[in-house]
Amino acid sequence: MESTVEQRLNFLENRVKTLEGLLGVAAASSPARTVPPVPQPTPRKPAAPAAKPVLTPEPTFDLEELLGGRVLGWVGGVAVVIAAVFFVVMAVRNGWIGEAARMELAFAASTALVAAGIWLYERRGRTQAALATVAAGLAALYASDAATTLHYHLLSPPVGLVIAGIVGAVALVTAVRWDSREIAGIGIVGSLLAPVFVDAGTQTSSLVFMTIALIAAIAVVVQRGWAWLAVVAYVVSAPQAAAWLNAEHTHRLGLTLVVATAFWLLYVVAAIGHELRAPTESLRLSSASLLLANASVTAAGVWWLLDDAGHREGANAWLFALAGAHVVLGTLVLRSRASREIALLLYGVAAALVGIAVTVTLDGPAVVAAWSAEALVLAWAGMRGVVSLAVAIALPVVLLDGRPFPSREAVLIVTLTVIVFTLLGQGLTLPWLIRRLHLGTDLELREEESHARQELVAAATRRIDQLYPVWPGHRPLLDRLRAKYEHRSEHVERQRDPSGDGGADQEIIEHHEIERTILDSEREALLRLRADGAIDDDVLRTLERELDLEERRAGA
Repeated sequence: MESTVEQRLNFLENRVKTLEGLLGVAAASSPARTVPPVPQPTPRKPAAPAAKPVLTPEPTFDLEELLGGRVLGWVGGVAVVIAAVFFVVMAVRNGWIGEAARMELAFAASTALVAAGIWLYERRGRTQAALATVAAGLAALYASDAATTLHYHLLSPPVGLVIAGIVGAVALVTAVRWDSREIAGIGIVGSLLAPVFVDAGTQTSSLVFMTIALIAAIAVVVQRGWAWLAVVAYVVSAPQAAAWLNAEHTHRLGLTLVVATAFWLLYVVAAIGHELRAPTESLRLSSASLLLANASVTAAGVWWLLDDAGHREGANAWLFALAGAHVVLGTLVLRSRASREIALLLYGVAAALVGIAVTVTLDGPAVVAAWSAEALVLAWAGMRGVVSLAVAIALPVVLLDGRPFPSREAVLIVTLTVIVFTLLGQGLTLPWLIRRLHLGTDLELREEESHARQELVAAATRRIDQLYPVWPGHRPLLDRLRAKYEHRSEHVERQRDPSGDGGADQEIIEHHEIERTILDSEREALLRLRADGAIDDDVLRTLERELDLEERRAGA
Protein backbone atom coordinates (compact mmCIF):
# COMPACT_ATOMS: atom_id res chain seq x y z
CA MET A 1 0.00 0.00 0.00
CA GLU A 2 2.84 2.43 0.89
CA SER A 3 4.59 1.86 -2.43
CA THR A 4 1.34 2.60 -4.28
CA VAL A 5 0.83 5.94 -2.49
CA GLU A 6 4.44 6.89 -3.06
CA GLN A 7 4.15 6.12 -6.79
CA ARG A 8 1.04 8.27 -7.06
CA LEU A 9 2.72 11.19 -5.30
CA ASN A 10 5.74 10.93 -7.61
CA PHE A 11 3.44 10.84 -10.62
CA LEU A 12 1.53 13.95 -9.49
CA GLU A 13 4.78 15.77 -8.72
CA ASN A 14 6.09 15.05 -12.22
CA ARG A 15 2.82 16.23 -13.77
CA VAL A 16 2.94 19.53 -11.85
CA LYS A 17 6.58 19.96 -12.86
CA THR A 18 5.68 19.46 -16.53
CA LEU A 19 2.82 21.97 -16.38
CA GLU A 20 4.98 24.57 -14.63
CA GLY A 21 7.66 24.17 -17.25
CA LEU A 22 5.18 24.55 -20.13
CA LEU A 23 3.53 27.63 -18.54
CA GLY A 24 6.85 29.22 -17.58
CA VAL A 25 5.98 29.46 -13.90
CA ALA A 26 9.05 30.03 -11.74
CA ALA A 27 9.52 27.84 -8.78
CA ALA A 28 10.22 30.84 -6.51
CA SER A 29 7.33 33.04 -7.70
CA SER A 30 5.46 32.53 -4.43
CA PRO A 31 6.88 32.46 -0.90
CA ALA A 32 7.53 28.99 0.27
CA ARG A 33 5.99 27.83 3.48
CA THR A 34 8.19 26.39 6.16
CA VAL A 35 7.33 22.75 6.45
CA PRO A 36 8.73 20.71 9.28
CA PRO A 37 10.91 17.90 8.07
CA VAL A 38 9.18 14.61 7.74
CA PRO A 39 11.22 11.60 8.75
CA GLN A 40 11.87 9.39 5.78
CA PRO A 41 11.03 5.74 6.17
CA THR A 42 13.82 3.29 6.10
CA PRO A 43 14.20 2.11 2.54
CA ARG A 44 13.37 -1.51 2.00
CA LYS A 45 15.62 -3.87 0.24
CA PRO A 46 14.41 -4.52 -3.25
CA ALA A 47 12.84 -7.88 -3.71
CA ALA A 48 14.70 -10.38 -5.75
CA PRO A 49 13.48 -10.55 -9.33
CA ALA A 50 11.17 -13.40 -10.08
CA ALA A 51 12.75 -16.26 -11.87
CA LYS A 52 11.89 -16.46 -15.55
CA PRO A 53 9.74 -19.43 -16.48
CA VAL A 54 11.62 -22.18 -18.11
CA LEU A 55 10.16 -22.92 -21.52
CA THR A 56 9.89 -26.59 -22.23
CA PRO A 57 10.85 -27.70 -25.71
CA GLU A 58 8.01 -28.34 -28.11
CA PRO A 59 7.21 -32.06 -28.26
CA THR A 60 7.60 -33.73 -31.57
CA PHE A 61 4.29 -35.58 -31.41
CA ASP A 62 1.67 -35.80 -28.67
CA LEU A 63 -1.22 -38.13 -29.49
CA GLU A 64 -3.17 -37.11 -26.38
CA GLU A 65 -2.99 -33.41 -27.31
CA LEU A 66 -4.00 -34.16 -30.89
CA LEU A 67 -7.05 -36.26 -29.98
CA GLY A 68 -8.06 -34.06 -27.05
CA GLY A 69 -7.98 -30.73 -28.88
CA ARG A 70 -9.72 -29.53 -32.00
CA VAL A 71 -10.28 -33.00 -33.49
CA LEU A 72 -12.56 -34.23 -30.71
CA GLY A 73 -14.24 -30.83 -30.52
CA TRP A 74 -15.19 -30.88 -34.20
CA VAL A 75 -16.15 -34.56 -34.16
CA GLY A 76 -18.27 -34.09 -31.05
CA GLY A 77 -20.05 -31.05 -32.44
CA VAL A 78 -20.84 -32.75 -35.75
CA ALA A 79 -21.98 -35.90 -33.91
CA VAL A 80 -24.40 -33.89 -31.76
CA VAL A 81 -25.93 -32.22 -34.83
CA ILE A 82 -26.30 -35.56 -36.64
CA ALA A 83 -27.79 -37.14 -33.51
CA ALA A 84 -30.36 -34.34 -33.20
CA VAL A 85 -31.36 -34.75 -36.84
CA PHE A 86 -31.62 -38.54 -36.56
CA PHE A 87 -33.69 -38.20 -33.38
CA VAL A 88 -36.21 -36.03 -35.18
CA VAL A 89 -36.31 -38.42 -38.14
CA MET A 90 -36.73 -41.52 -35.97
CA ALA A 91 -39.43 -39.84 -33.89
CA VAL A 92 -41.33 -38.99 -37.05
CA ARG A 93 -41.11 -42.49 -38.51
CA ASN A 94 -41.98 -44.40 -35.35
CA GLY A 95 -44.64 -42.04 -34.07
CA TRP A 96 -43.20 -41.94 -30.55
CA ILE A 97 -44.44 -38.45 -29.77
CA GLY A 98 -46.67 -35.90 -31.40
CA GLU A 99 -45.39 -33.34 -33.86
CA ALA A 100 -45.72 -30.38 -31.52
CA ALA A 101 -44.03 -32.27 -28.66
CA ARG A 102 -41.17 -33.32 -30.92
CA MET A 103 -40.42 -29.79 -31.95
CA GLU A 104 -40.74 -28.49 -28.41
CA LEU A 105 -38.19 -31.06 -27.27
CA ALA A 106 -35.91 -30.16 -30.18
CA PHE A 107 -36.06 -26.45 -29.36
CA ALA A 108 -35.51 -27.10 -25.67
CA ALA A 109 -32.54 -29.41 -26.25
CA SER A 110 -30.95 -27.02 -28.76
CA THR A 111 -31.37 -24.04 -26.45
CA ALA A 112 -29.90 -26.07 -23.59
CA LEU A 113 -26.86 -26.88 -25.73
CA VAL A 114 -26.27 -23.20 -26.50
CA ALA A 115 -26.70 -22.21 -22.85
CA ALA A 116 -24.38 -25.00 -21.67
CA GLY A 117 -21.73 -23.98 -24.21
CA ILE A 118 -21.88 -20.34 -23.13
CA TRP A 119 -21.63 -21.38 -19.47
CA LEU A 120 -18.61 -23.54 -20.23
CA TYR A 121 -17.00 -20.71 -22.18
CA GLU A 122 -17.53 -18.17 -19.39
CA ARG A 123 -16.61 -20.48 -16.51
CA ARG A 124 -14.03 -22.83 -18.02
CA GLY A 125 -12.36 -20.54 -20.55
CA ARG A 126 -11.93 -20.87 -24.28
CA THR A 127 -12.20 -24.65 -24.59
CA GLN A 128 -13.00 -26.69 -27.68
CA ALA A 129 -15.87 -28.35 -25.82
CA ALA A 130 -17.57 -24.99 -25.18
CA LEU A 131 -17.18 -23.80 -28.78
CA ALA A 132 -18.35 -27.11 -30.26
CA THR A 133 -21.36 -27.20 -27.91
CA VAL A 134 -22.48 -23.70 -28.88
CA ALA A 135 -21.96 -24.47 -32.58
CA ALA A 136 -23.95 -27.70 -32.39
CA GLY A 137 -26.74 -25.97 -30.46
CA LEU A 138 -27.04 -23.16 -33.03
CA ALA A 139 -27.17 -25.61 -35.93
CA ALA A 140 -29.76 -27.73 -34.12
CA LEU A 141 -31.85 -24.62 -33.36
CA TYR A 142 -31.84 -23.65 -37.02
CA ALA A 143 -32.77 -27.19 -38.09
CA SER A 144 -35.57 -27.32 -35.51
CA ASP A 145 -36.94 -24.00 -36.71
CA ALA A 146 -36.76 -25.11 -40.35
CA ALA A 147 -38.54 -28.42 -39.58
CA THR A 148 -41.25 -26.74 -37.52
CA THR A 149 -41.95 -24.14 -40.20
CA LEU A 150 -41.28 -25.92 -43.49
CA HIS A 151 -42.04 -29.57 -42.76
CA TYR A 152 -44.73 -29.61 -40.06
CA HIS A 153 -46.15 -26.10 -40.68
CA LEU A 154 -46.58 -25.60 -36.94
CA LEU A 155 -45.25 -22.05 -37.19
CA SER A 156 -46.28 -19.43 -39.69
CA PRO A 157 -43.54 -18.46 -42.18
CA PRO A 158 -43.12 -14.91 -40.74
CA VAL A 159 -42.61 -16.26 -37.22
CA GLY A 160 -40.25 -18.96 -38.44
CA LEU A 161 -38.21 -16.44 -40.42
CA VAL A 162 -37.95 -14.13 -37.41
CA ILE A 163 -36.62 -17.02 -35.32
CA ALA A 164 -34.20 -17.94 -38.11
CA GLY A 165 -32.97 -14.36 -38.25
CA ILE A 166 -32.38 -14.31 -34.50
CA VAL A 167 -30.45 -17.59 -34.60
CA GLY A 168 -28.39 -16.36 -37.57
CA ALA A 169 -27.61 -13.07 -35.80
CA VAL A 170 -26.51 -14.93 -32.66
CA ALA A 171 -24.29 -17.22 -34.73
CA LEU A 172 -22.77 -14.22 -36.54
CA VAL A 173 -22.06 -12.23 -33.38
CA THR A 174 -20.70 -15.25 -31.51
CA ALA A 175 -18.43 -16.41 -34.33
CA VAL A 176 -16.97 -12.92 -34.81
CA ARG A 177 -16.67 -12.01 -31.14
CA TRP A 178 -15.15 -15.32 -30.07
CA ASP A 179 -13.15 -15.63 -33.31
CA SER A 180 -14.43 -19.20 -33.51
CA ARG A 181 -14.04 -21.32 -36.61
CA GLU A 182 -16.03 -24.04 -34.87
CA ILE A 183 -19.17 -21.91 -34.70
CA ALA A 184 -18.69 -20.81 -38.29
CA GLY A 185 -18.00 -24.33 -39.54
CA ILE A 186 -20.59 -26.28 -37.55
CA GLY A 187 -23.19 -23.68 -36.61
CA ILE A 188 -23.48 -21.57 -39.76
CA VAL A 189 -22.75 -24.30 -42.33
CA GLY A 190 -25.16 -26.58 -40.47
CA SER A 191 -27.77 -23.84 -40.72
CA LEU A 192 -27.15 -23.64 -44.47
CA LEU A 193 -27.89 -27.36 -44.72
CA ALA A 194 -30.97 -27.22 -42.47
CA PRO A 195 -33.52 -27.04 -45.37
CA VAL A 196 -31.85 -30.10 -46.92
CA PHE A 197 -31.85 -32.02 -43.63
CA VAL A 198 -35.58 -31.51 -43.11
CA ASP A 199 -36.40 -32.24 -46.77
CA ALA A 200 -38.01 -28.84 -47.31
CA GLY A 201 -37.91 -29.12 -51.11
CA THR A 202 -37.77 -26.10 -53.41
CA GLN A 203 -40.44 -23.94 -51.80
CA THR A 204 -39.72 -20.23 -51.48
CA SER A 205 -39.67 -20.27 -47.68
CA SER A 206 -36.84 -22.83 -47.66
CA LEU A 207 -34.83 -20.57 -49.98
CA VAL A 208 -35.35 -17.65 -47.59
CA PHE A 209 -34.21 -19.80 -44.65
CA MET A 210 -31.04 -20.73 -46.52
CA THR A 211 -30.46 -17.10 -47.55
CA ILE A 212 -30.55 -15.91 -43.94
CA ALA A 213 -27.83 -18.41 -43.01
CA LEU A 214 -25.87 -17.44 -46.14
CA ILE A 215 -25.92 -13.76 -45.17
CA ALA A 216 -24.58 -14.68 -41.72
CA ALA A 217 -21.80 -16.74 -43.31
CA ILE A 218 -20.84 -13.92 -45.69
CA ALA A 219 -20.79 -11.41 -42.83
CA VAL A 220 -18.35 -13.62 -40.94
CA VAL A 221 -16.20 -13.97 -44.07
CA VAL A 222 -16.08 -10.19 -44.54
CA GLN A 223 -15.14 -9.65 -40.88
CA ARG A 224 -12.65 -12.47 -40.41
CA GLY A 225 -11.46 -13.24 -43.95
CA TRP A 226 -11.91 -17.01 -43.65
CA ALA A 227 -11.65 -18.08 -47.28
CA TRP A 228 -12.63 -21.67 -46.52
CA LEU A 229 -15.99 -20.51 -45.16
CA ALA A 230 -16.73 -18.56 -48.35
CA VAL A 231 -15.99 -21.60 -50.51
CA VAL A 232 -18.00 -23.98 -48.31
CA ALA A 233 -20.95 -21.58 -48.16
CA TYR A 234 -20.94 -21.29 -51.95
CA VAL A 235 -20.73 -25.04 -52.49
CA VAL A 236 -23.56 -25.69 -50.00
CA SER A 237 -25.93 -22.87 -50.96
CA ALA A 238 -25.51 -22.58 -54.74
CA PRO A 239 -27.17 -25.96 -55.54
CA GLN A 240 -30.17 -25.04 -53.35
CA ALA A 241 -30.54 -21.69 -55.09
CA ALA A 242 -30.17 -23.37 -58.50
CA ALA A 243 -32.89 -25.92 -57.64
CA TRP A 244 -35.32 -23.13 -56.71
CA LEU A 245 -34.51 -21.14 -59.87
CA ASN A 246 -35.07 -24.22 -62.04
CA ALA A 247 -38.41 -24.92 -60.36
CA GLU A 248 -39.72 -21.35 -60.61
CA HIS A 249 -38.41 -20.00 -63.93
CA THR A 250 -41.25 -21.32 -66.06
CA HIS A 251 -44.05 -19.34 -64.35
CA ARG A 252 -42.18 -16.58 -62.42
CA LEU A 253 -39.38 -15.59 -64.77
CA GLY A 254 -39.05 -11.99 -63.55
CA LEU A 255 -38.70 -13.02 -59.92
CA THR A 256 -36.20 -15.67 -61.00
CA LEU A 257 -33.97 -13.04 -62.63
CA VAL A 258 -34.13 -10.82 -59.54
CA VAL A 259 -33.21 -13.70 -57.21
CA ALA A 260 -30.38 -14.85 -59.50
CA THR A 261 -28.93 -11.33 -59.57
CA ALA A 262 -29.21 -11.04 -55.78
CA PHE A 263 -27.33 -14.31 -55.26
CA TRP A 264 -24.67 -13.22 -57.74
CA LEU A 265 -24.12 -10.05 -55.69
CA LEU A 266 -23.99 -12.04 -52.44
CA TYR A 267 -21.33 -14.34 -53.83
CA VAL A 268 -19.34 -11.36 -55.14
CA VAL A 269 -19.32 -9.95 -51.61
CA ALA A 270 -18.26 -13.34 -50.27
CA ALA A 271 -15.38 -13.44 -52.77
CA ILE A 272 -13.92 -9.94 -52.42
CA GLY A 273 -15.70 -8.40 -49.42
CA HIS A 274 -12.82 -8.94 -47.02
CA GLU A 275 -10.30 -7.52 -49.52
CA LEU A 276 -12.46 -4.41 -49.87
CA ARG A 277 -12.81 -4.04 -46.09
CA ALA A 278 -9.11 -4.63 -45.35
CA PRO A 279 -7.22 -3.70 -48.56
CA THR A 280 -4.27 -5.92 -49.45
CA GLU A 281 -1.62 -5.69 -52.14
CA SER A 282 -2.68 -8.88 -53.91
CA LEU A 283 -5.88 -10.87 -54.42
CA ARG A 284 -6.10 -14.26 -52.74
CA LEU A 285 -6.31 -17.29 -55.03
CA SER A 286 -9.46 -18.53 -53.30
CA SER A 287 -11.18 -15.16 -53.79
CA ALA A 288 -10.26 -15.02 -57.46
CA SER A 289 -11.42 -18.61 -58.01
CA LEU A 290 -14.76 -17.95 -56.28
CA LEU A 291 -15.28 -14.78 -58.31
CA LEU A 292 -14.63 -16.62 -61.60
CA ALA A 293 -16.81 -19.59 -60.61
CA ASN A 294 -19.65 -17.28 -59.59
CA ALA A 295 -19.52 -15.39 -62.89
CA SER A 296 -19.35 -18.57 -64.96
CA VAL A 297 -22.18 -20.40 -63.15
CA THR A 298 -24.43 -17.32 -63.06
CA ALA A 299 -23.88 -16.50 -66.74
CA ALA A 300 -24.44 -20.06 -67.96
CA GLY A 301 -27.28 -20.89 -65.58
CA VAL A 302 -29.41 -17.79 -66.18
CA TRP A 303 -28.76 -17.97 -69.94
CA TRP A 304 -30.10 -21.54 -69.94
CA LEU A 305 -33.14 -20.57 -67.86
CA LEU A 306 -34.04 -17.74 -70.25
CA ASP A 307 -33.41 -19.87 -73.32
CA ASP A 308 -35.48 -22.72 -71.87
CA ALA A 309 -38.35 -20.28 -71.30
CA GLY A 310 -38.23 -19.31 -75.00
CA HIS A 311 -36.35 -16.01 -74.65
CA ARG A 312 -33.15 -16.53 -76.67
CA GLU A 313 -32.65 -12.80 -77.28
CA GLY A 314 -33.17 -12.10 -73.59
CA ALA A 315 -30.62 -14.80 -72.74
CA ASN A 316 -28.03 -13.16 -75.00
CA ALA A 317 -28.84 -9.75 -73.53
CA TRP A 318 -28.28 -11.22 -70.06
CA LEU A 319 -24.65 -11.99 -70.94
CA PHE A 320 -24.05 -8.41 -72.05
CA ALA A 321 -25.78 -7.07 -68.92
CA LEU A 322 -23.69 -9.27 -66.63
CA ALA A 323 -20.53 -8.11 -68.41
CA GLY A 324 -21.58 -4.50 -67.87
CA ALA A 325 -22.18 -5.17 -64.18
CA HIS A 326 -18.63 -6.51 -63.86
CA VAL A 327 -17.30 -3.39 -65.60
CA VAL A 328 -19.17 -1.14 -63.16
CA LEU A 329 -17.86 -3.10 -60.17
CA GLY A 330 -14.33 -3.02 -61.56
CA THR A 331 -14.49 0.77 -61.98
CA LEU A 332 -15.76 1.25 -58.42
CA VAL A 333 -13.02 -1.00 -57.04
CA LEU A 334 -10.37 0.80 -59.10
CA ARG A 335 -11.35 4.11 -57.54
CA SER A 336 -11.15 2.65 -54.02
CA ARG A 337 -8.12 1.65 -51.97
CA ALA A 338 -8.54 -2.03 -52.73
CA SER A 339 -6.05 -4.06 -54.73
CA ARG A 340 -5.95 -3.23 -58.42
CA GLU A 341 -5.87 -6.97 -59.11
CA ILE A 342 -9.55 -7.15 -58.14
CA ALA A 343 -10.49 -4.50 -60.69
CA LEU A 344 -8.38 -6.13 -63.39
CA LEU A 345 -9.97 -9.51 -62.70
CA LEU A 346 -13.47 -7.99 -62.92
CA TYR A 347 -12.54 -6.34 -66.23
CA GLY A 348 -11.16 -9.66 -67.49
CA VAL A 349 -14.39 -11.47 -66.57
CA ALA A 350 -16.37 -8.77 -68.38
CA ALA A 351 -14.21 -9.18 -71.50
CA ALA A 352 -14.73 -12.95 -71.47
CA LEU A 353 -18.50 -12.55 -71.09
CA VAL A 354 -18.60 -10.08 -73.98
CA GLY A 355 -16.68 -12.53 -76.15
CA ILE A 356 -19.12 -15.32 -75.34
CA ALA A 357 -22.11 -13.05 -75.89
CA VAL A 358 -20.79 -11.97 -79.27
CA THR A 359 -20.29 -15.59 -80.31
CA VAL A 360 -23.86 -16.67 -79.45
CA THR A 361 -25.52 -13.47 -80.70
CA LEU A 362 -23.87 -12.45 -83.96
CA ASP A 363 -23.08 -14.33 -87.13
CA GLY A 364 -20.93 -13.92 -90.23
CA PRO A 365 -18.98 -10.67 -90.76
CA ALA A 366 -20.51 -9.15 -87.63
CA VAL A 367 -18.64 -11.71 -85.51
CA VAL A 368 -15.39 -10.69 -87.18
CA ALA A 369 -16.02 -7.01 -86.54
CA ALA A 370 -16.97 -7.60 -82.91
CA TRP A 371 -13.96 -9.84 -82.21
CA SER A 372 -11.69 -7.29 -83.87
CA ALA A 373 -13.12 -4.47 -81.75
CA GLU A 374 -12.59 -6.48 -78.58
CA ALA A 375 -9.07 -7.32 -79.66
CA LEU A 376 -8.45 -3.61 -80.20
CA VAL A 377 -9.72 -2.72 -76.71
CA LEU A 378 -7.76 -5.50 -75.00
CA ALA A 379 -4.54 -4.70 -76.78
CA TRP A 380 -4.89 -0.93 -76.36
CA ALA A 381 -5.61 -1.35 -72.65
CA GLY A 382 -2.16 -2.82 -72.12
CA MET A 383 -2.50 -6.53 -72.87
CA ARG A 384 -0.19 -6.10 -75.89
CA GLY A 385 -2.40 -8.49 -77.83
CA VAL A 386 -1.60 -11.60 -75.78
CA VAL A 387 -5.19 -12.29 -74.77
CA SER A 388 -6.70 -11.21 -78.08
CA LEU A 389 -4.26 -13.31 -80.10
CA ALA A 390 -4.88 -16.33 -77.87
CA VAL A 391 -8.63 -15.96 -78.34
CA ALA A 392 -8.30 -15.59 -82.09
CA ILE A 393 -6.10 -18.67 -82.37
CA ALA A 394 -8.49 -20.62 -80.13
CA LEU A 395 -11.38 -20.13 -82.58
CA PRO A 396 -12.47 -23.52 -83.91
CA VAL A 397 -11.68 -24.38 -87.53
CA VAL A 398 -15.15 -25.85 -88.10
CA LEU A 399 -18.51 -25.44 -86.38
CA LEU A 400 -20.54 -28.18 -84.72
CA ASP A 401 -22.44 -28.89 -87.94
CA GLY A 402 -19.22 -29.34 -89.92
CA ARG A 403 -19.22 -25.96 -91.69
CA PRO A 404 -15.98 -23.93 -91.52
CA PHE A 405 -15.85 -21.15 -88.99
CA PRO A 406 -16.85 -17.95 -90.84
CA SER A 407 -13.94 -15.61 -91.67
CA ARG A 408 -11.50 -17.22 -89.20
CA GLU A 409 -8.49 -16.13 -91.28
CA ALA A 410 -9.79 -12.56 -91.38
CA VAL A 411 -10.03 -12.51 -87.57
CA LEU A 412 -6.39 -13.61 -87.27
CA ILE A 413 -5.19 -10.98 -89.75
CA VAL A 414 -7.14 -8.17 -88.11
CA THR A 415 -5.93 -9.23 -84.64
CA LEU A 416 -2.27 -9.18 -85.70
CA THR A 417 -2.76 -5.78 -87.33
CA VAL A 418 -4.35 -4.41 -84.17
CA ILE A 419 -1.46 -5.72 -82.05
CA VAL A 420 1.13 -3.94 -84.18
CA PHE A 421 -0.88 -0.73 -84.15
CA THR A 422 -1.39 -0.69 -80.39
CA LEU A 423 2.31 -1.12 -79.68
CA LEU A 424 2.57 2.51 -80.80
CA GLY A 425 -0.90 3.95 -80.30
CA GLN A 426 -1.52 2.71 -76.80
CA GLY A 427 1.64 4.24 -75.40
CA LEU A 428 0.68 7.66 -76.77
CA THR A 429 -2.99 7.78 -75.78
CA LEU A 430 -3.42 5.72 -72.60
CA PRO A 431 -1.65 8.21 -70.24
CA TRP A 432 -3.92 10.99 -71.55
CA LEU A 433 -7.01 8.84 -70.90
CA ILE A 434 -5.87 8.01 -67.37
CA ARG A 435 -5.46 11.71 -66.60
CA ARG A 436 -8.86 12.53 -68.08
CA LEU A 437 -10.59 9.83 -66.00
CA HIS A 438 -8.61 10.80 -62.87
CA LEU A 439 -7.44 7.20 -62.40
CA GLY A 440 -3.88 8.11 -61.45
CA THR A 441 -2.55 9.70 -58.28
CA ASP A 442 -4.51 12.72 -57.09
CA LEU A 443 -1.82 15.41 -56.80
CA GLU A 444 -4.00 17.76 -54.75
CA LEU A 445 -4.84 15.02 -52.28
CA ARG A 446 -1.17 14.06 -52.03
CA GLU A 447 -0.20 17.68 -51.42
CA GLU A 448 -2.81 18.00 -48.65
CA GLU A 449 -1.56 14.81 -47.00
CA SER A 450 2.07 15.94 -47.16
CA HIS A 451 1.16 19.35 -45.73
CA ALA A 452 -0.74 17.71 -42.87
CA ARG A 453 2.18 15.39 -42.12
CA GLN A 454 4.57 18.35 -42.08
CA GLU A 455 2.33 20.22 -39.62
CA LEU A 456 2.23 17.18 -37.32
CA VAL A 457 6.01 16.89 -37.38
CA ALA A 458 6.40 20.62 -36.65
CA ALA A 459 4.02 20.41 -33.68
CA ALA A 460 5.91 17.43 -32.27
CA THR A 461 9.25 19.20 -32.68
CA ARG A 462 8.01 22.33 -30.89
CA ARG A 463 6.73 20.29 -27.98
CA ILE A 464 10.08 18.44 -27.71
CA ASP A 465 11.88 21.81 -27.51
CA GLN A 466 9.56 22.85 -24.67
CA LEU A 467 10.27 19.64 -22.76
CA TYR A 468 14.08 20.13 -22.65
CA PRO A 469 14.02 22.53 -19.62
CA VAL A 470 11.24 20.50 -17.97
CA TRP A 471 13.05 17.16 -18.16
CA PRO A 472 16.77 18.01 -18.16
CA GLY A 473 17.64 14.52 -16.99
CA HIS A 474 16.11 12.92 -20.10
CA ARG A 475 18.02 14.73 -22.84
CA PRO A 476 19.13 11.49 -24.57
CA LEU A 477 15.50 10.41 -25.01
CA LEU A 478 14.44 13.86 -26.24
CA ASP A 479 17.41 13.93 -28.63
CA ARG A 480 16.39 10.59 -30.11
CA LEU A 481 12.79 11.75 -30.54
CA ARG A 482 13.88 14.99 -32.18
CA ALA A 483 16.17 13.14 -34.60
CA LYS A 484 13.30 10.77 -35.45
CA TYR A 485 10.93 13.62 -36.33
CA GLU A 486 13.60 15.51 -38.26
CA HIS A 487 14.21 12.40 -40.34
CA ARG A 488 10.48 12.06 -40.93
CA SER A 489 10.31 15.71 -42.00
CA GLU A 490 13.02 15.07 -44.60
CA HIS A 491 10.98 12.20 -46.05
CA VAL A 492 7.88 14.37 -46.27
CA GLU A 493 9.78 17.11 -48.07
CA ARG A 494 11.22 14.62 -50.56
CA GLN A 495 7.77 13.21 -51.29
CA ARG A 496 6.44 16.71 -51.95
CA ASP A 497 9.25 17.48 -54.40
CA PRO A 498 8.08 16.33 -57.87
CA SER A 499 11.49 16.97 -59.43
CA GLY A 500 13.28 14.20 -57.55
CA ASP A 501 15.23 11.53 -59.39
CA GLY A 502 13.64 8.60 -57.56
CA GLY A 503 16.44 8.14 -55.07
CA ALA A 504 14.33 9.50 -52.22
CA ASP A 505 11.53 7.05 -53.03
CA GLN A 506 14.01 4.20 -53.05
CA GLU A 507 15.36 5.29 -49.67
CA ILE A 508 11.86 5.34 -48.21
CA ILE A 509 11.16 1.88 -49.63
CA GLU A 510 14.37 0.57 -48.08
CA HIS A 511 13.52 2.12 -44.71
CA HIS A 512 10.07 0.54 -44.77
CA GLU A 513 11.60 -2.81 -45.67
CA ILE A 514 14.01 -2.61 -42.73
CA GLU A 515 11.18 -1.77 -40.33
CA ARG A 516 9.01 -4.58 -41.69
CA THR A 517 11.87 -7.05 -41.30
CA ILE A 518 12.26 -6.09 -37.63
CA LEU A 519 8.50 -6.41 -37.06
CA ASP A 520 8.51 -9.83 -38.75
CA SER A 521 11.16 -11.01 -36.30
CA GLU A 522 8.91 -9.87 -33.43
CA ARG A 523 5.98 -11.76 -34.92
CA GLU A 524 8.06 -14.93 -35.24
CA ALA A 525 9.16 -14.67 -31.62
CA LEU A 526 5.54 -14.11 -30.56
CA LEU A 527 4.35 -17.19 -32.43
CA ARG A 528 7.15 -19.26 -30.89
CA LEU A 529 6.06 -18.16 -27.42
CA ARG A 530 2.49 -19.20 -28.19
CA ALA A 531 3.61 -22.55 -29.64
CA ASP A 532 5.69 -23.23 -26.53
CA GLY A 533 2.73 -22.43 -24.28
CA ALA A 534 4.38 -19.42 -22.64
CA ILE A 535 1.42 -17.13 -23.48
CA ASP A 536 -2.29 -17.71 -24.10
CA ASP A 537 -4.52 -16.56 -26.96
CA ASP A 538 -5.54 -13.29 -25.26
CA VAL A 539 -1.93 -12.16 -24.87
CA LEU A 540 -1.22 -13.28 -28.44
CA ARG A 541 -4.06 -11.18 -29.87
CA THR A 542 -3.13 -8.14 -27.77
CA LEU A 543 0.49 -8.15 -28.92
CA GLU A 544 -0.51 -8.89 -32.51
CA ARG A 545 -2.73 -5.80 -32.53
CA GLU A 546 0.19 -3.70 -31.24
CA LEU A 547 2.44 -5.07 -33.99
CA ASP A 548 -0.25 -4.38 -36.60
CA LEU A 549 -0.46 -0.77 -35.46
CA GLU A 550 3.33 -0.41 -35.59
CA GLU A 551 3.37 -1.89 -39.09
CA ARG A 552 0.69 0.52 -40.31
CA ARG A 553 2.58 3.40 -38.70
CA ALA A 554 5.82 2.31 -40.34
CA GLY A 555 4.16 2.16 -43.76
CA ALA A 556 2.66 5.65 -43.46
